[in-house]
Amino acid sequence: MICPKCGYQLDPFETQCPRCAREARPVPPPVPPPPLPPRAAPELAPIAGAAGEGPRIGEVCGISYEVVGDVMQAIIVQLDVGEEVRAEAGAMLFMTAGITMDTQMQGGFLKSLGRMIAGESFFIPTFRSMVPRARVAFAAPNPGKVRQLTLSPGAWLCQRDSFLFCTKDVEVNIAFTKKLGVGFFGGEGFVLQRISGFGTAFITGGG
Repeated sequence: MICPKCGYQLDPFETQCPRCAREARPVPPPVPPPPLPPRAAPELAPIAGAAGEGPRIGEVCGISYEVVGDVMQAIIVQLDVGEEVRAEAGAMLFMTAGITMDTQMQGGFLKSLGRMIAGESFFIPTFRSMVPRARVAFAAPNPGKVRQLTLSPGAWLCQRDSFLFCTKDVEVNIAFTKKLGVGFFGGEGFVLQRISGFGTAFITGGG
């Protein structure tokens, strides 16, 4: 016996075409997969430093920062509305929208002139945030590590061109070595950087 609908050869004992019955059977709709649980936004995890170094994410004077890189390090600073930092001229790597940059003669005309004569910048750039969570990054032109100096109050004498940026209550001036022998044979020259005041400064250096 042959099915008149599809031409399937039926067995003598079959009363219904199995092929037609299978095609007429309703196909259940596919079951959608269960929805994935919402993923939480990744938190900023501390970057592992070299042996003996602590986490390179921190907060100073209410300002959050993150040090990135290994041999050539940069520091990314997050500023809220009204917060500001001062930096070495040419140290700015990038800044997001909402950051305004201004220049000031820190310490007055005579101190600024002294910095220029000694080879430092006459103006000190100031970066101020006008929006919440704005970012500005600073980097040194040469390979080296970034280190934090805490002034409360106090003063540090640093190698020339080591200053990177500081909080607003820190002053950066020049200092001279007092002995000729140290200036000629000490390897640092006669001009140093004097970082003083209240707050935090970041310097960079290699070697």
